[in-house]
This record gives sequence, structure tokens and C-alpha cells, in this order.
Amino acid sequence: MNRNDWLPKTVLTVILGLVFVLNLGGCGYKTPPLPPEAVVPQAITDLRATITDAGLLLEWSYPRRTIRGRNLARIDNFELYRAEVPLDQVCADCPLPFGRPLIIAGGELDPKEGRTGHYDYTNLRPGHTYSFKILARTSWWAAGHDSNIISITWPPPDKNESEQPTPAPSEQEPK
Repeated sequence: MNRNDWLPKTVLTVILGLVFVLNLGGCGYKTPPLPPEAVVPQAITDLRATITDAGLLLEWSYPRRTIRGRNLARIDNFELYRAEVPLDQVCADCPLPFGRPLIIAGGELDPKEGRTGHYDYTNLRPGHTYSFKILARTSWWAAGHDSNIISITWPPPDKNESEQPTPAPSEQEPK
């Protein structure tokens, strides 16, 4: 057998083998890559709730800038997180059990006036405390930080009920 006969076949086999082995390893990323800070929206800081006849109206301002200070043209969507805790299980030091987020469509931003988002939440059960937080996304991989957390007990106290005032320190009995 002549050297010229087996050399091209051997070189081709080695090259194909290396290409195959190198492709088995993938790109090397074992977790999702971090989004560049240039497109991550600022956190929402004004999440608020208003009691309505049907339940709660949640409102917030769209973030207008990225965490690096660049103007945003649009928000793709929002992730609204809800935690529901029965009153007898409320614990001040316990983490809130937020469930899977509800995805709410975003939209274009007015550079001068901004935009307000809202969501009507009506699935409220008596005797429960509800906590909400929200975050904005500019793409599937660029999410802002969590907003402020708001909590409300349902049903809210009746405004007509008379509450006993807490005695001033001078009126309390000595211990």
C-alpha cells in the first residue's frame, strides 16, 4: 500500500473525529448567560393596590430607563407574582410563598409622559392575606429586579366599624 493512499483518508478521519468530539461538549455554558446591563429595565418602585367593588386594582408605572440609565422604548411584558396566605398562618419573619407569575403584556413607552400598567385581581378569598410584586422584561432574557411588595388582608376592615383606640402610654396600666 502506498503512503499517498492512506494519508488523505487518515487525515480526513482525524478531522471529522475532532469535529464530532468538540461538538459533544456544546458551547460550555451550563447556566443561562447573564443579560447585558444595557437592556435590563429598572425595578418598578410604585406598585400599589386600590380596593374596588370586584376586588383589587393593581397599578404601577412602566420603567423608563435601564439600570445603566439608558432610555427604554418598550417593555415586552411584566411578571406579576402573588402570594396567598391564610390569616392563621401569617408569619412576619417567614418568606412569602410566591407562586408562578402571571404574564401581562407590555407595550411602547411615551418618552415624555411614560405609561401606567394595571391589572384587576378578583380571585380573592376571605380570611387570607395577599402579597404582590412585579418585574418588567424587555426580552425573554432581560428581566428587571423585583418591585416593592404590597400586602392586603381580604376582606379589608369595614370603614364603618368602630375600632377601639389604643390607649396612650400614660393611660396604660403599670406592669
